[in-house]
Amino acid sequence: MIAAIDPGLNNPTSSPPSMAVKRLKSDYKSLIEDPLPSITAHPLPENILEWHFLIFGAEDTPYAGMMIAAIDPGLNSPTSSPPSMAVKRLKSDYKSLIEDPLPSITAHPLPENILEWHFLIFGAEDTPYAGGYYHGKLVFPPEFPLMPPSIYMITPSGRFITDRRLCLSISDFHPESWNPAWTVSAILMAIMSFMNEKTMTHGAILSTDDQKIKLAQSSLEFNLNNPLFRRVFPELVEMSQTVESDEESEDDQD
Repeated sequence: MIAAIDPGLNNPTSSPPSMAVKRLKSDYKSLIEDPLPSITAHPLPENILEWHFLIFGAEDTPYAGMMIAAIDPGLNSPTSSPPSMAVKRLKSDYKSLIEDPLPSITAHPLPENILEWHFLIFGAEDTPYAGGYYHGKLVFPPEFPLMPPSIYMITPSGRFITDRRLCLSISDFHPESWNPAWTVSAILMAIMSFMNEKTMTHGAILSTDDQKIKLAQSSLEFNLNNPLFRRVFPELVEMSQTVESDEESEDDQD
């Protein structure tokens, strides 16, 4: 069959031809009435010519337990908005963090980019990290929660190499072990737990307790000299300024 095609159909502002619409609606109806095993799919509400599907990894294969999505490549563009699934999930996780705060950890997304979160771990008592303030970053992919985030530590701690992706079972180094049910809270708790262990992995380092203690003592000063830290944690900057002001007042009285 040789068809004469209207060049205007390639124009994104054009409506799809009725033949395509009719066929795709028929196929969608068939999919709803007779679903495929381990696959779900649907067209975009605003564009029936673009479909998204989700494949649930088959048992007895390396993909078992995984969900593999067809994602629009345009989502990787920095000018694109993150997909609604990622936004919805991250907003929900943030709400949970606010309503049920984690002990010794604070975290929030950047106002201009919900896919980038910054967190602060307060060094646990009875550890070499006591009194330390450890700034880190989570970078979520547009496919979240189907795919895991990359994890970075920014403040020197003696436990991690700074500004390098960490190889953890909850990070993008191991998508095969990722569970989409894991929340941001679970990720943060896992990072803090790993920090207090001595297990080695890519991005982890060995140091003495004395070295860790010295880094803990200088951690706040390090963070305050970091413009990014000052921007994402203004409350800590304000707190440190208040403490300094109080100490200066006490010195003047002496």
